[in-house]
Parts: sequence; C-alpha cells; structure tokens
Amino acid sequence: MPEVQPYIREFDAHIRANDPQISNERLEFLQKSEFKSWFKQKVEHDVNYELFKHLIDGPVCNIFSFQGGLVRADATPTCDQVFGTRSGDTCFSIAQSFGLTTAEFDSINPNLNCAALFVGQWLCVEGSA
Repeated sequence: MPEVQPYIREFDAHIRANDPQISNERLEFLQKSEFKSWFKQKVEHDVNYELFKHLIDGPVCNIFSFQGGLVRADATPTCDQVFGTRSGDTCFSIAQSFGLTTAEFDSINPNLNCAALFVGQWLCVEGSA
C-alpha cells in the first residue's frame, strides 16, 4: 500500500540514525521484526487520519495486496508472515523461495496484481486462505 511507504522510509531512517553502520540484511530483519510495533505506536500517537486507523496492527496481507477490488469477507485470508519485495522479484520467484505453489501464493494474496509489483510492497508468504 503506497500510503505506508513513507513510514517504512521513516522507520529505516530512525534505525540508521541509531546505528549508521547497520547492514542492509540487519535493517531488513528489523523491518520484519519491529516495524509492526513501531508503526502501531506511530499511528496511535502521531497520525490522525482515519485512513491509517485500520492499519493499527501493522501490515497484513489482505490490506497490502488489495488493489481496489472487492474481497468477500468470508474469503479473507490470514497472514502469518510478510515479505517486502526487492528489485527483480516476481510473484513466481517469491512463491518459489518460500516453498509455495502459485495457487497457495495467490490464495493468501487475493487481488494482487503480479504485473504491477513495486519494491517494498509487502506480500504474504505464510498464512491460510
């Protein structure tokens, strides 16, 4: 969801300010392990926009993969782990690297437009539909 990208950059800047020598691998790990709680605190204390209130629990698949279509409420998947896309990633390569079939990947990322992936997009890589 593009609205969250500035916060990911802000989180990265905050981490780099505290540890200027941090490796990209460590930063990626911290994004996966700490961004959710940092973002929750940010939304609770700093953001007054109702648009972000539904993201209070951090990135979840059915929000980040939603591209303006409708998803049946009874078909909403759960997501247990997310992955931020990098340059050159494709839906197929991400599914392969996490041991998912394309059908499994598609089922936990409904309405995802694989032809329009962007760097930093959060995708579900573990969950159930």
